[in-house]
Amino acid sequence: AYVNHWRSVFNNEFCTSFSGVMHELGHNLNLRHSNENGTPYADTTGMMGFSSFQSGAPASCFNGNKNWFLGWYADRSLEIGWEEAFEGLIYAFTDYDKTDND
Repeated sequence: AYVNHWRSVFNNEFCTSFSGVMHELGHNLNLRHSNENGTPYADTTGMMGFSSFQSGAPASCFNGNKNWFLGWYADRSLEIGWEEAFEGLIYAFTDYDKTDND
C-alpha cells in the first residue's frame, strides 16, 4: 500500500487475510510499521507489526500509539510530563463509551 494515499494493491495471500488488509489500510492512513528494538514488524501489539494469516485472526486493532498518532479518542486523552503527578483512572480505548471527557 502507499503511505498516506488512497491506493492499496494486493496480489498474494494478503488478499484473503483480514490482518493483512488492515495492515495495508494502516499505510493508507499514514501509519508506518510497528518496530521493536529497531526490528521491523517485531511489535505485535497491533496491526502494523507482524500479524497472522489465520482466518478470522487475530482479534486485534491498531495499538495505542497508532490511535494517538491518528488523533482517535483525542477528546479522552491527556498528555502529562515525566515529572507531573497524575491522579485518576486510566481506561483502555475499548471503554471509550463508558467515559466522559472530564
